Amino acid sequence: MRYFAFVDRAEHVSAIRSLAAKDDQLRIVWFREREEWMPDVPDGGGIDFWSHIDLDALGSFDITEDDRVILSTGDAGPFAILIEILSSRSRPPAILLLTENSPGFPRHQQPNMVILDLDRTARQVMNREWEVLEARRKALRLRETLAGGRKIAILTQNDPDPDAIASGMAVQALLGRTDETASLVTFGAVTRNENLAMLSLLKTAIRTITPIELSAFDRVVMVDVQPPYFGDTFSHTVDAVIDHHPYPHSFACSFYDVDPACGATSTMLYEYLVASETYIDEPVATGLLYGITTDTMNLSRDTTRRDFDAFTALWPRANIQLLSSMSRPRLKPDELRYFVRAIKNRKIIRDMIFIWLDTVRQEDIIPRLADFGTQFGEVTWSAVGGVYEGNVVISLRYLGGERDAGVLMKGLFGAIGSAGGHTSAAKGVIPLAYFRREHGVRNMTQLRELLQEWFAKGLAEEG
Repeated sequence: MRYFAFVDRAEHVSAIRSLAAKDDQLRIVWFREREEWMPDVPDGGGIDFWSHIDLDALGSFDITEDDRVILSTGDAGPFAILIEILSSRSRPPAILLLTENSPGFPRHQQPNMVILDLDRTARQVMNREWEVLEARRKALRLRETLAGGRKIAILTQNDPDPDAIASGMAVQALLGRTDETASLVTFGAVTRNENLAMLSLLKTAIRTITPIELSAFDRVVMVDVQPPYFGDTFSHTVDAVIDHHPYPHSFACSFYDVDPACGATSTMLYEYLVASETYIDEPVATGLLYGITTDTMNLSRDTTRRDFDAFTALWPRANIQLLSSMSRPRLKPDELRYFVRAIKNRKIIRDMIFIWLDTVRQEDIIPRLADFGTQFGEVTWSAVGGVYEGNVVISLRYLGGERDAGVLMKGLFGAIGSAGGHTSAAKGVIPLAYFRREHGVRNMTQLRELLQEWFAKGLAEEG
């Protein structure tokens, strides 16, 4: 490869020289006097000194479409002429213009040219490095917080999803622990077939314990969940919390990292592992990749650049065959009745589909059907509710771009229960006793009609 660099400033020369590989030819045209500082040129290259655009010398270079041209200047005038000459050829070379927000260059670019703003690029690179440093600090602080714990509990929600499972596996990897000394635990049980398949295929496990049994652990770290999720009766000391779900409640713990900007807690833990230079083996990579894809609906919901970066980096490390196997839908026979019920009991409220399931045996069927509801017609909202273990649980999905599911959910239920979420996905958990006590609800029909009325009013007010 031949490179031709036209420069009039010394500060970019080192960067230009690094672009050329060992076997490449680099010719530098230096718009300065010969007695000034001169850069070294690799073997096979050369250096010329011009005081103006020398058309004869330019022609002698015989620059073709296979060559690469680099321009670095603070003076737009003569270099704009050079760009025009090189770009006017029937088969022009590729041109890279290095600049620092110079207003003298035209905004219009030739199709064979790209402008690299070094100021902006430097800011982007430095911001990424700040993020890496911050993730490294968090990883080290988490290790310090949990250090000395002979037995560590990695506590998830009551029905752990792939994001929680993968995050727990990542914490084990970060700490260099196994299931024996850092156990993934839950107060509930894994019920969804895909999640059971994930545990089996990745050869990991989650123990079901009681809140009392949590006292047997020296340290407790929550992943993909926070203490308010477990209600007012939860009083155990928590040492660390890592989550991406927004919660309006406050609580005390030694290490706290809650980042609603992330699409998945798996993304946050991936950043910990990379920043701390912790080895990511295939099972952990596969789990984290699955956690990101499920919580962001294959990068289509509440996804940030960080989620994309993590997904891109994890993909080549993961076992895609296992990923495909564990993500294959696996409906239990008795779960089909909920889908039948959803189709029969659906109601359209403005641009929302509302589905009421009555009492359910497993909580995760509610968010699954909320995702299912987004496939109906031209709706932009999908709300699914049911009663689970004495609470009214509601999952909300939003497909538009102007509203916010978390804001709507918090506005409707924030004062009477736990409610909130992200722009396109939100959840509410409200004690059933509240509706009985404050609104005289005596049966499921009355509860369904009340919730439909609230959603209709909330959509009208927000609209």
